[in-house]
Amino acid sequence: MSAPPKAAIWDAPEHTLAKIAILRAYLQAWFKILGNKVPRDMLYIDGFAGPGSYDNGSDGSPIVAIKAAADARNSSGGQWKAKTIRMVFVESDAARFDLLKSKVASYHQPPGMTVQCINDEFASAFGVIKRQHQDAFVSSLPLFAFLDPFGVKGVPFRCLKEILFSETSEVFMLLDTHGMERVRTAGEKAGYEKILDEVFGGAVWREISFTGDTRLNCRKILDAYRRQLVSSAGAKFTFPFEMRKTNGNVSYHLLFATKHVKGIEKMKEAMRSVDKTFVFIDGRSGQAFLFAPDDPVVIARDAENYFNQQCSGRERGYDDLNSWILQETPYMRPDKILNKIKARQGIEFVTVGGEVVKLSHRAIRWTDVEKIKFRDRLTPPETGLFGQE
Repeated sequence: MSAPPKAAIWDAPEHTLAKIAILRAYLQAWFKILGNKVPRDMLYIDGFAGPGSYDNGSDGSPIVAIKAAADARNSSGGQWKAKTIRMVFVESDAARFDLLKSKVASYHQPPGMTVQCINDEFASAFGVIKRQHQDAFVSSLPLFAFLDPFGVKGVPFRCLKEILFSETSEVFMLLDTHGMERVRTAGEKAGYEKILDEVFGGAVWREISFTGDTRLNCRKILDAYRRQLVSSAGAKFTFPFEMRKTNGNVSYHLLFATKHVKGIEKMKEAMRSVDKTFVFIDGRSGQAFLFAPDDPVVIARDAENYFNQQCSGRERGYDDLNSWILQETPYMRPDKILNKIKARQGIEFVTVGGEVVKLSHRAIRWTDVEKIKFRDRLTPPETGLFGQE
């Protein structure tokens, strides 16, 4: 697990710059879409805000959020509907907190924005935030929380449950699965049971069948945490990915949780926009081309794997396929994979408007499809490579 820097301000490493770039791109979409749609306040929480900037001149997450909100409002062309944008920045270190306040004060806050800085641990400050912004936790007021702790501890699961209680809430967080595995293997000397119980909101992590493979254990921890977000915290969609340097070393895992398909789509778009100095890898498949999935050979390979694992001999609803594609693959919609399977005669029929439609080689608009009946096996490819173009 990573330790907090000793200095109050430091140079941002490349992986931090990439993470901030993802946040910036997503918040630009989040503020624009909801700000132009919802005539309510919006609440943004940064639970580990830091000093607000880095020694190498880069903006920290709080300034990125302020700028994204201001830009969305200024570019709305008179379509802005949101009322007050409430910003809450939490930082526990006193020296970093002083820098944060100074940095925030140096930016002109546009009309309709409030900024609150809290010098405390996120877990302790959370109760104060909830009391002061109670409406955001029980209504349709848009709520976004960016939670980027140093290491395993810092984000009790109870806080996530309360954030995700609202239908319009989202969380983007760092999940230190590698740190969790180290805590687990350290045993009693690390107080591992208490730590992991707090992180998971209970003893569900004890049901994981751990092995001697650290990387596999990390993925099992990630899967268990995602299941907990859905079953216990109320998230409908989760999207995990590993952030790796191009040399293959894992920097950390990031995890996004939302209740809306649009959130997953916009987060993937944000991640695609990041400089490819870093490679983002789907935590389940280990694919290193996550944000460059347009290679026809790659699509073909994915299509065959997808068919064999998820579809062969089954009838599936398009919405179910869409959910799986969004959460477990590089793609935005199932269309590319389904077209590859259709070309290999892997689909027996579809239902559109309640009627069965037999497929030939004609085009079909997949978003009109309700259910898809897949064959048991694929017709051998004519080219020798599945769907190569």
